[in-house]
Amino acid sequence: ASRATTKSAGGDSDRVISEGGARKGALTTTTHCFEDESMAVKSWMIRIAAALPGVILLNNAVGFILTPQTVVESLGMSYLEGLGRSTQIGDMGSFFACSSLFIIYGAFRDKPQWLMAGAYLLIAAAAYRLMATVLHGADFAQTFIGIEIVIFTWLVVASRFLPQARET
Repeated sequence: ASRATTKSAGGDSDRVISEGGARKGALTTTTHCFEDESMAVKSWMIRIAAALPGVILLNNAVGFILTPQTVVESLGMSYLEGLGRSTQIGDMGSFFACSSLFIIYGAFRDKPQWLMAGAYLLIAAAAYRLMATVLHGADFAQTFIGIEIVIFTWLVVASRFLPQARET
């Protein structure tokens, strides 16, 4: 008996058709459908996990607009006056806004290079904190440096998983 193999319109499963036209392997087709749904769920889980640091950083970015004194003090700084306040809110707010938006955009558009842009901003902040301690006698900001290194590592790992999420 001759048999023909056909691809479905989406190309996601093979179906075997016998001479009589009856489809065999319906269970296999159903299994492929569940595998596709499972991969889609995993893909979204990877995106959400990759975006989490961006959401956390976005909280500070919005805080610099709505309640800058609270955010500044939570970062261990005094709330400055005059041009110092303008610089403090402008520079720090833009740091948090850009890093968070890079990360969120990269996560949900499957663009690992954008995740890495956010990661590099954070590791640079950690490096500058270390230099402030070593070169200028600033207090060692262990907690902040630790958080920046953890988020940097998280984003590097997440950027490695995003291409796999895109291919599935």
